[in-house]
Amino acid sequence: MRFIFNLLIVLFVSFSLILLTSPASAILPGDANGDGLVDGPDYVIWLNHYNQSATGAANGDFDNSGKVDGLDYVLWLNSYGKIEPKTSCLSRPGPMVTVSGNQTVRYDTRGNPLAADTKIDARTAVWTANWPVQDSFNYPILLAGGPNLCFSGGLIQGSYPDQISTDPNTTWEYMHGTTAIKSNGKNAAIENTRIDNYGDAIDLSVNSENFIIKSVYLSTIRDDCVQNDWLYSGLIEDSLFDGCYSAFSARTYSGQSPPADGTDNIWTIKNSLIRLQATWGVYKNRGLIPGHDGFFKWDSLGISPRLALHDNIFRVDQEANNVGLELPQGKLANCSNNTLVWLGSGPFPATLPEIFNGQPCFTITNDKSVWDKAVSDWKSRHSY
Repeated sequence: MRFIFNLLIVLFVSFSLILLTSPASAILPGDANGDGLVDGPDYVIWLNHYNQSATGAANGDFDNSGKVDGLDYVLWLNSYGKIEPKTSCLSRPGPMVTVSGNQTVRYDTRGNPLAADTKIDARTAVWTANWPVQDSFNYPILLAGGPNLCFSGGLIQGSYPDQISTDPNTTWEYMHGTTAIKSNGKNAAIENTRIDNYGDAIDLSVNSENFIIKSVYLSTIRDDCVQNDWLYSGLIEDSLFDGCYSAFSARTYSGQSPPADGTDNIWTIKNSLIRLQATWGVYKNRGLIPGHDGFFKWDSLGISPRLALHDNIFRVDQEANNVGLELPQGKLANCSNNTLVWLGSGPFPATLPEIFNGQPCFTITNDKSVWDKAVSDWKSRHSY
């Protein structure tokens, strides 16, 4: 015990010397997952990389020494509980690209990847997929480059009919082949974007580690609201997902090279509203039609990320078809103050943890006004 005490003294002294002899570093030291709050999930990231050679806050190396060690822990400890003021990623340093007005062609940077720290100001840009949709507008935004890309704003509007075919599976297959935003780049941030009536809303492709999705408004998403099939760590914060066939996907697919493994990653979802919505298009015509899948579509091999769920409200009105309404087994890393609004018949058909690590985790209610008020408040705060 005395050894540990002495070690902590040494670490604190070393930390003080670093502050006196080094220039200011990160705005919020200890914020490993980039969510603007230094808390338990950041400690887990540090612990998972402890005594490893790694660089950058996303790996728990808060002093950028190339080694995750006790000094990084002290940085986390001294910042614990601190919150970074919320600002747009457009305020970061870096080159700016402005996209505005009605867009008639796909925004595609794959052939000329964006430089690191590029900011795309799309606050007045509109992409409309008029039916029948030209092929390019099935994928209107394809981001590549970085790291640290920022995509801010934009309206991406689909006009896909409810029944593309008389066969529900054929309708689902068509929508499965559409995506509003496909992002490829480390530490990318997507914020303040509005997406309506697409298959996947946001697809985090290869090299999308430590993504941030903030203040995004999605509705009538007929496949995955967020597809993270490379199983990365990331953050969803302060967002309204008002209608998902499947809310969050972290499942590998045949042909991935190299195969993904997110066992040590954490996907944080906080201060957000998520509703499942039944649609005519249903995978392989299984289950209810109209129908939907569950909130979490995780890999059966157990290699998907762990989840940190804080201060969210989930809503579901009927049972799920292909994926249940439970949390992925053994994948909860952290949990506090979530509410699930169940508006289906009978009792809620799944089990959610009421307490996790001594904290209230999930409360289940049948009161629709809980959801309605939260949505109204969110729209008011975000000027919708």
